[in-house]
Amino acid sequence: LRNPEAEGLRAADKPAVDGPVSVRTVFVKVWRPALQVFLVFFVTLSVFPGVALLVEPKHSYGEGDWFPVLIVGVFMAGDVVGRYLPRLWMIPERWSLLPTLLRLGFFPLWAFCVRPLLLQPADVWAFVIMAVFSLSNGYLGTVGMVYGPDCVSIHEKQAAGLVMGFVLQAGIFFGGNFALLMLYLIAGQTVW
Repeated sequence: LRNPEAEGLRAADKPAVDGPVSVRTVFVKVWRPALQVFLVFFVTLSVFPGVALLVEPKHSYGEGDWFPVLIVGVFMAGDVVGRYLPRLWMIPERWSLLPTLLRLGFFPLWAFCVRPLLLQPADVWAFVIMAVFSLSNGYLGTVGMVYGPDCVSIHEKQAAGLVMGFVLQAGIFFGGNFALLMLYLIAGQTVW
């Protein structure tokens, strides 16, 4: 057995363990960041890459078809920058769910880019929408993952991390499957 006094730790410095950790109790404490992470990845994987790459460019971008490559490049760059931004500033936790809910507005925006109702939008709008889409994906996904374990006491942090990882994977799974429905509704495409 280890002796905390021999290691220079006082009894007050040891984390208090309040008994077994209930995943249900932890989920109740982290539901807001968990919902945020789920929705971020659900919206992202519902639209990108399938629906976003259906946008038809109005102009030629050199030899071959560079438009999808540029759209993916904008996503990758925006996502990396968005994941770095929480080091500079983090939205307060009580407000972090609001911009995540506003991301649901990307569904009609991308649908309009693929199937314009009145006017064919300029190519620049696809790039602007993708830049905001990817920045918000990186930023809000990171903020949600940071706030999740902060909502619980120290002996529950491991369980909170597991819950956050689970909802992240659930958002990816359900978003990827919802993308199939989005492709069918917007473009009439099926994969089977």
